[in-house]
Amino acid sequence: MQFRIVIKKWANFYFFIQNLSEWHFSNRKTYNHIWRKQLGSFSPEENNALAKFRKIRINYPESKSIFEHAFFTTNNPWPILQEKLPINEMNNLRNVFVIFKKKFEFIYKQDQPHLKSWKNNLKKRTDQKTLVGPITKILSVIYNTKPRRKQITIYLLLSSYLTTGGGVNINNKSISLEISRYPLSNIGNVLGVIWHEIIHLLFEKKHFIGLIRHHCPQIKDDTLNISEVTARLLFPAGILSHKFFATPLGGTGYIDTSNKKMKLLYRLITQYTEQTELKPLDETYLTHLIAIIMNNKK
Repeated sequence: MQFRIVIKKWANFYFFIQNLSEWHFSNRKTYNHIWRKQLGSFSPEENNALAKFRKIRINYPESKSIFEHAFFTTNNPWPILQEKLPINEMNNLRNVFVIFKKKFEFIYKQDQPHLKSWKNNLKKRTDQKTLVGPITKILSVIYNTKPRRKQITIYLLLSSYLTTGGGVNINNKSISLEISRYPLSNIGNVLGVIWHEIIHLLFEKKHFIGLIRHHCPQIKDDTLNISEVTARLLFPAGILSHKFFATPLGGTGYIDTSNKKMKLLYRLITQYTEQTELKPLDETYLTHLIAIIMNNKK
């Protein structure tokens, strides 16, 4: 598996606008707080433009939407968007980018050098076959699938100093990584985030998601997202991240890090990931995981 690290200005401009609009619960409010503090108060025209963008974006809630395709994977997003969007939406969309151009340029000028530093550092670390090979082998076995995709594109985006994050909302061969202001000293955690997203992108869909739906039809994602918990037990604060990148073990988001039952979850996943005992995640794993977490909620 190979990695292509990309910095794209249009992708960052879109990320900046859509995050400021807060059209989705996943938008990073901490980023907005930092940017607004640097940029000062927004004018009524700017706030109105964001409101119009938010309304447009909500109309296309699907993952891997036309917006991600246009702004991330093409050099000029407007022709594709013009083919797909009504005239009034297209006009409002263009307008918000015109209105926020100066504000974006101000932020991007500061962050672009950091993005370039991250690109250089990640290129060196993601090319290490001594890491990529063993990690891919483990994930291929426990998720019972061999990824067909040989190259993954990683788009680097704006971020805050305190947090980083990733996503798989572009296409089936790319991930996004919010990283610009995140400290380079935390590269181990960033590599863990990359592999966490790769699990979602390449490994879990063919076998594991179907296993969950068949064995646990009563469990809904808004109650317990089993695939997400499992990925978190591995990366970026899980046992494989700890093993390969020396990152500290952390929580799953469903159980507090300090809770003693985290040890049970790590012990459970370790039964499947030990090099001498690699085996696919199965019904027994799901039964035990649900029992541990649901018992914790009582």
